Amino acid sequence: MIKKLDFLLVGFEKSGTTSVDAILRQDRRILLSNVKETKFIKNKGGGQNGNLNKFWDTYYPKTWKNKCAGGMEPSYCFEAKQVADIFGRELKLIFMMRNPVLANYSKFKMMLRGQGDSEIDRLYRKYTADELPQMYDVYIRRWLNSAQNDADDDFLYDKWIDDYLRYYDKEQMMFILFEDFIADPQKTIRNIEEFLGLTPRNLNCEIRENKDKGISKNFTCRMINKTTSTLYNRWNGDVRIKSLLGRLRETCYPYTLVQSKAKMDDKTEKRLRNHYKTTISYVEQLLERDLKGMWY
Repeated sequence: MIKKLDFLLVGFEKSGTTSVDAILRQDRRILLSNVKETKFIKNKGGGQNGNLNKFWDTYYPKTWKNKCAGGMEPSYCFEAKQVADIFGRELKLIFMMRNPVLANYSKFKMMLRGQGDSEIDRLYRKYTADELPQMYDVYIRRWLNSAQNDADDDFLYDKWIDDYLRYYDKEQMMFILFEDFIADPQKTIRNIEEFLGLTPRNLNCEIRENKDKGISKNFTCRMINKTTSTLYNRWNGDVRIKSLLGRLRETCYPYTLVQSKAKMDDKTEKRLRNHYKTTISYVEQLLERDLKGMWY
């Protein structure tokens, strides 16, 4: 039997993709990978036939008969050409988007748990979790001044969607706002199933995954969390070992994380709104919808 994916959720981070993944797994007509994100393109170097065969065996070992097969890969927002080359141009594509200002802040807090590069380490040498708004403002000012920020900005929706439109028709795409999903998850899931050609089922749509777990308390906690997260994210072999690494990371969290509900400073928010002005306008035109009051 020739294996192929029918759909991919290819964007965007911090937009409710983990919750949607958990909800859709209740529908037995849908076959998803045995981990939420395989990150195959990044971890496997993208698409030699031998690697692709191993990909199917590792992440889709269950029967494919009469299944709608798909994947949840929000990190693929940057990988339009690779997705088209590896998985073909007949895919249905799903994009979930969130107010980019708030999505950026949410991603920053996620990085403070254990991801991110040496820039986050340097911030923790000067600040603690109690100074989150100051940390974020310093980070954003440096990031916006970097010539590379466009290349690693997950939330430039115009840039990444336009990349996909080079290989796929708009009719193959579905666009979901995180804010709509939160307001009416049942409607969102029903629309997804209809987009996939499935009759909607009664699923538990109140599942909320990937809730804010907190941020590292200080530099020492940051380095512990960075080590466990690096081990988990880089492991791409036996799924059982990856699960053990995930549990190790979760075991550390109660001792290394602290909750922070601090909002970003007004000046930081103003900088980001200006940065994302074009992106927000693009989404409004794409959806033919005024997002004032929701995104700005």
